[in-house]
Amino acid sequence: MSNIEKSGEQKVSFEEFSTFSSHESAPLKVDLQETLKIERIIVKKSTPIKGVLYLVKWHGRPNTETTWKSKSNIDQHSLAEYFPQRIDHHRLLSAANTFEDAVQDRVRPNDRRDTTVIKFDLAIFRYCFQTDKDVILYCADDFSKLPLSESWYYKIDKNGYGLKIKFPVRLTPKLNMKKIYVKIGENVVMKRKPIETVHLISASGVFV
Repeated sequence: MSNIEKSGEQKVSFEEFSTFSSHESAPLKVDLQETLKIERIIVKKSTPIKGVLYLVKWHGRPNTETTWKSKSNIDQHSLAEYFPQRIDHHRLLSAANTFEDAVQDRVRPNDRRDTTVIKFDLAIFRYCFQTDKDVILYCADDFSKLPLSESWYYKIDKNGYGLKIKFPVRLTPKLNMKKIYVKIGENVVMKRKPIETVHLISASGVFV
């Protein structure tokens, strides 16, 4: 069994972090390696040449230093946790609060949107819905793994009148690799920061 399989730790060069000068197309050369441990896998993707790749968040490193790794370079425990068996309660509650706030912002008069984009940890999405693809949810109970309030999908006044999102709801997990620029020494450097979101697609209507 390899050291990767045992511990999830491996040597990672900072050259792998897709760091580019704003004046050049070649990566800045940094002759430095560090032994890092996988914190979590953010997403996976299929490529025609390299096959399936996993976007790895390294423990103790910022999101701008995530890297794409093949299955052979990832320990078995991290691969198994791609669909997590459990999520820390505080992390889960934070995701639920963000999700509920976005829905509450949606169910208001004159909001004609049918799609709401919500920042959302994609590992939590996989935990809640056991898929990394689109999912259609037919009732509030289908969100049972998220600690949402009982009124998360509607907003009413003191007389009981208001608006709600209508079921079924489609959720689509998305990843955007956002470009950001930082100053390192005399160089302006481009890095990419993964932005994890879920797109909620649903009509809204009168609460009854």
